[in-house]
Amino acid sequence: MERWSFTLGIIEAIAWPGSVIFCVWMFRNELRALLLNLSKLRMGPVEALFERELRDITAATPTSPSALLEDSDSERHKEFIKLAKREPRSAIERAWQEIERLMRRAAIQNDHSSPMSDFSSPVRAMAFLLENKKITVSDSLLFYDLRGLHNQIAHLPDFQPREDTALKYINLAARLVARLENIASVGTS
Repeated sequence: MERWSFTLGIIEAIAWPGSVIFCVWMFRNELRALLLNLSKLRMGPVEALFERELRDITAATPTSPSALLEDSDSERHKEFIKLAKREPRSAIERAWQEIERLMRRAAIQNDHSSPMSDFSSPVRAMAFLLENKKITVSDSLLFYDLRGLHNQIAHLPDFQPREDTALKYINLAARLVARLENIASVGTS
């Protein structure tokens, strides 16, 4: 009887660790993929989700964002980069504000039918520009993607993105800013 109690005690002691090891082994490929996405986890799933979405947007963007960073000589862009190194969250906020400002300006400059149009919302301005074929569908998608990422920053006050994350966002925003500046200047001529 003592032998059975001893054997049962051993089985009970290794049951949970054995189950965990078995599950890890069974789902090793899925766990590996998950860990790759979570390797930059900072505040729960937020940082990992933000990083993954930013990576997906970067991959879907036709123009290389890193080329924009190297080619950009604008003082404003350099200021955004400096800010990203000091305060990544603020850099993303400022980049989004620049997109909103230029979105409204481009819509106003290109709206020749009604000078009283309401472009207080950048979404309305984007819809106007897209409807009037002033902006491409890919630029529109980039706008909505950047808007979604910005909203994550805006609505999670404790979330602090890393510097490299802010730089990626700024580079994507630079592509859209350049396009909006071009649309606004064409609308004035």
